[in-house]
This record gives sequence, C-alpha cells and structure tokens, in this order.
Amino acid sequence: MMVNLKDLFLKRTKPEPLPTPADLDAAFGRQDFATAITLTRRLADAGNVDAMYRLGEVYEHGLGALQDFAQALEWYQRAADLDHAEAWAKLGDFYLAGRGQRAVEGDTGGTHRLLGLLSVQPDHDQAAHWNRKAADAGLATGQAHLAYQYVYGLGVEADRAQAERLFLAAAEQGNVFAQRCLGMLYAGGEDAEARPDQSERWFRAASEAGDAAACMALALLIIDGHAQQGSDADAFRLLTRAAEDGQVEAMLYLGSLYRDGRGTARDVSAAETWFRRASVRGNRNATLSLGFLLTEAMEPRDYISGASVFREAAEQGDPVGQFLLGKLYLAGLGVPQDDEKALGWIRQAAEQDLLPAIEALAALTAGGRGVTADRATAIALFKQAAQAGSIDAPYHIAMLMLDAGNDTPEIITLLEDAAARGSHAACIQLGIIHAGREDYAAAARQYHQATELGSADGLFNLAFLRLRGLDPAPADARSGLELLEEAAARDHGPSLWALHNLYRDGEYVARDDAKADHWHKRAMALSPAPADQPAAETQPELETLAP
Repeated sequence: MMVNLKDLFLKRTKPEPLPTPADLDAAFGRQDFATAITLTRRLADAGNVDAMYRLGEVYEHGLGALQDFAQALEWYQRAADLDHAEAWAKLGDFYLAGRGQRAVEGDTGGTHRLLGLLSVQPDHDQAAHWNRKAADAGLATGQAHLAYQYVYGLGVEADRAQAERLFLAAAEQGNVFAQRCLGMLYAGGEDAEARPDQSERWFRAASEAGDAAACMALALLIIDGHAQQGSDADAFRLLTRAAEDGQVEAMLYLGSLYRDGRGTARDVSAAETWFRRASVRGNRNATLSLGFLLTEAMEPRDYISGASVFREAAEQGDPVGQFLLGKLYLAGLGVPQDDEKALGWIRQAAEQDLLPAIEALAALTAGGRGVTADRATAIALFKQAAQAGSIDAPYHIAMLMLDAGNDTPEIITLLEDAAARGSHAACIQLGIIHAGREDYAAAARQYHQATELGSADGLFNLAFLRLRGLDPAPADARSGLELLEEAAARDHGPSLWALHNLYRDGEYVARDDAKADHWHKRAMALSPAPADQPAAETQPELETLAP
C-alpha cells in the first residue's frame, strides 16, 4: 500500500487547537497551576487579551509561579495596550501604591537587588494616567483610586470636589474602599466641614461589607456620640470584628472598652490581652495603655510589670514612657527608689518637650531631688512650661520667688496669670494674700473662683470667711458649715478636722459631742493630722497622662 507522504506531513504539522477559557477555569479550579499557566500562556501568546490579564494575576499572586510583580506588570501592560479596562485599573493600582521591595538609594545587597527586579516602584503620574482611563470607562476601582490621588495631590493637583465626585461614583457601585474613604472625607478635618450623617452612612455601608477599618471608624463615631444610630454595645461588636480581623487600632480601642466596662462587662484581663496584642504589633499607645492598666486598674496593682512596659516604651524613645518610668523611680514603685535615675528619664522626656516632664524636672530641680537644688534653673524650666501652656507653672514661679523672700508686684502678676489659666492653687494663694491685707472681698472672690475650678481648699477657706463674718455676705454659720461639709464629702482632711473641732469646742455652732465624734472618726480614717486653720493650697499634682 502506498503512503501519501504529503498527507502524512500535513497531518503531523496540523496546529493543536487553542485552549478555551473554560479549559483555563478548569485547570485553575483544580489548582493544577502548571497546566493552567501553560494553557494561559498559549492563549496569551495567541493574542487573547483576557489571558494576558490572567497571566498578570498569576505572577501578582504567585499562583504556581514565583511571585514577580515586574512580570505581572508586563502582562497587565500588554492587556492594557489592547484596551482591557480592568488592566487599566490594575496598572493604576500598581503605580499608585507600588508592589514588593521599595528601592533604597545606595542599596547594593544581592537579596535586595533581586527583590527589586521583581518589584514595581510607585509612579503617581503613571497611576493618574491609568486610573483616569479606568475611571472614564466607569470602573469603580479606577474611580476610587483616582479620587484618592485627588485627595492627597498624588500625580494630580489636589481637588476635594473631584475626589468626592469620584468616590461617590465608585461607592454607589459598591466599591468598599470608596465607601470607607467617603466616610473619612465626610468626617471632616483639614478645614473641611464635617458631615457626620454622611460619614456614618458610608462607614456603615463599608462595615456591612466586612471592611475592618470601616467597622472601627463606625464604632468610634458611636462612642464619640456622632452617630445617629448605635449603642456602646454595637460599638463593642464592631471593634471586636475589626480587632479579630487584625486592625491594630481596633485592638487598642477594644481594650479600652473592656477596661472601662463600656458596651460590655468590665474585664481587666481581656483589656490586658487586647492591649498586649496591639502593643506587640508596634502600637505605642497600646503599650502605654497596658502600663497604665497594670499600675492603676489591676487589683492588686502590678507595678513591676508596669515598670517593665514603660521601660520598653522609654527605651524606644517614647517621651511619655520615659516620664512615667521616671515617676516610678521617684516613688520606688516596681523599681528601686532612685532619684538620679528618675531625673535622667524625666530629663529625656523634657528634652522632647513633653510638658508634664518639663514641669516635673523643674520641681525636682527646685527641690534638689537627684540634682543640686537650683532655684534659677527651676524658674527657667517653669517659664518654659508656661510658654508651652502649663496652667500651674506661673504659680510655681511665684511660690519660688516667695520662698526666696521676694515680695514684688511680679508675684501678684504671676499668680493672676496662673489663676486666669485655671490654676485653683493660684486662686487660693491670691486669696490668702488678699486676706492678709484685710481685703476680704477680694479674698472671697478668689476662693469662689477656686471652688468653681473644683478646689476643696477653696471651700475650706471660704467657709472660714463666712463663719468669721469676713465674707462680704453677713456672718452665716449655717452656710459656713455647709461649705465645710461639701469639702468633707470629697474627703478633704482639713475640713473633716475643722468640723470635728467646731462641734467639739462649740465655736460658731452649738457643741455636739456625737457630731464631733462622727467627724473625728472620718478624719482619723483619712488623715490623722488635725488642721483647724485656713490653709494654703497644697502643691498641684503633675499630670500623669493617663489615656
């Protein structure tokens, strides 16, 4: 039988049929990536634009191949050149955020060079070009990313109105990123008017789609009272979702809700867990919150662990951690008492312009703790604190001048400055000075101002003006006693002792041994040191920066 060689040759060289998209879907579906990539490449090489796009996804996500963002970009570019709209959006995304290893100037390491070859560097001009093409084609991703560029002026001139228009177009198509960004846009900031109702609307839409960041944002709107709907319990559920999804800020806020018993039962142990989770992920506020929890909320308080936590923050250069570790050294809580170490940590915090640290350093310098006492340096530090907005610093300067024997109009000016800032200690001192000059009307005004600022000493001193008939108002034993009782209700030691003495001695009131005994027991339980004369305000406490 004769064989037709021509027919045999043609039969053997007949091209194999191209795979179909269904063939590709089947191979990817059974995770046979070797076959899937081979079929996809054949289809792409034949000019199929969808296959080109799919090869871009293979290299972007490392589906059966080495993850190679540069290779992915090449395939997306080929698809984009053939007017594949989703490839336009993908290129816009790649160039907006970059992918993989960022270029580092002067980096010659082999590993970094290799990673750089597999990476894509941000290029905001290119991002704007491709995102605009995708946006004009109606793709939500392109609209959202171009809007983001308009917000921050990345490759385009910043334009909030354009950003809002594009975000709205994408959000109405269900783009979750755009919904979340709209929520942030309407939350206000940067001189933009806040629109809480619209912010809530879009955060809620994104959170219902499962966006963890939107869940956290909506929870914070609820907690801050800016949401029209939602309770603390709703905020707790939203933060739980976001925290469990890995949102570090949500872990911090969730720990705070557990600590405060807001939206859930108070659970210090759970608060500690979430603060620790956020802390190990680098959230400095969580580290500090954990330290406060250990040293202020735990029963019993765990100063040793708290000092360790504050030390971690302090050694990383955090000024609040440095200041608080210094305070623990001052008190000998969780660490050996050591004035010099305290001074060292507090000084480091003060050098970073932390206001409470500047005030504390001034007080230590004035008192000679950990350092030679130096009134002039202390005054200079308190002046620095006053310029930074300290309420009590002018008061401290005035008191240092008084202690030095000065009696100048400048002292009154300083005290008036502090009083105007809201220092009740300064009000009390001004009242004492006016009373010493027998200007009782002026003294009463200062004591009144001190009480309005929350000072129990103001109530105490005003009570004695009232009892002695030195207040411009007529002598009134009943109102004087009421002022003392109001201060005593705040566990004000001098007022407790004063009430005991008044009822014991029958001065200004009828003698009453039962009442005298009652107030004596209250006073002894609080402070076994009687005080029955009007007293100057004690030194105001320095802030602890508790969150």
